[in-house]
Amino acid sequence: MASCDPITATVTSMAADKLDADLRQPSFTFDVAFLLGGPKKETDEGIGVLSFGVMLPNPSFWVQLIGFLALGVVLGYVVAIINYNLIIKRRGLQDSSCSYVRKVEKYLVGSISISLCLVFPYLVIWTFNVRNMIIKFCVATIMPVLTIFHTMEAMFGTSPPCVESTMGRYALYSSSPLEVCFDQTTCRPITVKLKQTLEAARAFGLALVVLGMYQSTLGPMGYEPFTTMQAPLDSMDHTIRDLFSFGHLVNNLVAALLLQLYLTAFCLGLKVVTNIIVGVETKDVMSNAIFRSSSPSDFWGKKWNTLIHGVLKRAVFKPAVRHFPKSMAATAAFFASGLFHEWILSAIFFVHDYEKDEDGQCKLCYHPSYGRNLLFFVINAIIIAVEYYVGEWHSGILCR
Repeated sequence: MASCDPITATVTSMAADKLDADLRQPSFTFDVAFLLGGPKKETDEGIGVLSFGVMLPNPSFWVQLIGFLALGVVLGYVVAIINYNLIIKRRGLQDSSCSYVRKVEKYLVGSISISLCLVFPYLVIWTFNVRNMIIKFCVATIMPVLTIFHTMEAMFGTSPPCVESTMGRYALYSSSPLEVCFDQTTCRPITVKLKQTLEAARAFGLALVVLGMYQSTLGPMGYEPFTTMQAPLDSMDHTIRDLFSFGHLVNNLVAALLLQLYLTAFCLGLKVVTNIIVGVETKDVMSNAIFRSSSPSDFWGKKWNTLIHGVLKRAVFKPAVRHFPKSMAATAAFFASGLFHEWILSAIFFVHDYEKDEDGQCKLCYHPSYGRNLLFFVINAIIIAVEYYVGEWHSGILCR
């Protein structure tokens, strides 16, 4: 335990600033109305009614973000060692006399690896008293989720080509927050070029600016520019007319765009960090899915979060399609996606002991409504299935 004390002390010191409130002050402000030729009307605080302020990044936030991401990388590396030595290397040792024992060992080891990943976010958030919602989100969503599905790939033998060729390559693949590109001829990771890193850095900077402007404009409205139904958002007391009203649909589009901007900026930042530290090429994750997708399957399969699409396809869809029709295998993948999104919610809204009252409850905390993520992804599975069967039916008519 003594050898771990310096590491724990370092991370604890790094996380001393809880970042549960944004206390930054604008470096400078400007009044939009005045710049457009209008009168400069000031409030009691001395700022314009339509003033915008430019705030510099908080170094503590970025240090913590990278530090906790590094802990996730360590998790991925440790699990990679376990999976490679106890699952992948032993895969070729199976024979008819002990195939059943090997299968039991494989699933037992896989269950242990997955359990480590499931416990990891709660342990980190509780140990270091993490309060910032974005950092909680990153602690729960990146390495634990990827490592769970990488473990399932190892169990079912569906890892990407080349990654299992050596321990080093598998560790690189499993501990990287983005999917590493391998040369399919030599099975070596592809070295990233300086031009690619600079382009990723430029795109990351632009994404941060766009995200900041979006938050500054719509954040004061709570990202709900239209006043719609009076019922709470987490209730089921909505009519069909309410759900499909223009204002409600636009408010949902605004929220979806916010999520897309967050994911785009964050994944580009990960790409820059991975390119610089590891020096290998990684696959793109987001491709402006909301505006560039041509169909639901194009949205989920090629444009939106292709990193998660890839691991779901290999860890859930491919094993399932060996025994079930494609539609059922795709539904299983969407169901798995819904489950891990529900699990992510429980980590993001983890309630610390200091937030609880004498009854062990936190009345001021937000308590998410579970089950809706799962329902959302099941509905999307149905939409994809309908698209698939309608497409086949339409093609059949055209070919007659």
